[in-house]
Amino acid sequence: MFRAIKRDKRRSSIIVSSIEDTNGCTLSTQEEISRYVYEAFKREIAKPSDSQQGGLKTAILDSVTQVISEEENAMLIAPFALDEITQALKMSANNKSPGVDGITAEFYKTTWSIIGADVTRMLNALVSNVRQSCTSRRIREL
Repeated sequence: MFRAIKRDKRRSSIIVSSIEDTNGCTLSTQEEISRYVYEAFKREIAKPSDSQQGGLKTAILDSVTQVISEEENAMLIAPFALDEITQALKMSANNKSPGVDGITAEFYKTTWSIIGADVTRMLNALVSNVRQSCTSRRIREL
């Protein structure tokens, strides 16, 4: 399949100068080669394997060993509790910016009795939306 392969001594990498597709046509531009390789992998991932209907993607996912228990997973995906966030905030150093907003942990600590419940709801809504988005994307990919 791969025809002329040479090693570039400066970068110590392999450069494919041409490739022969399944029809016997020689592809020699970087764009043609890239497109052909991309499509070949795309077809391979979507192709059902002999043992399973899900193809390579399913075979890869099935080979992943479960590391956490169902109980641990339930705990990890549970909504944040106000107490959990309060404890994390108490462990944060003052005068440190927690993110791109530039608001220090000291501000949150000082105003937590006023904003804590709202911040907790906002964080849980954010995580829920991200999870739904990821689930929707996974379903579309299948």
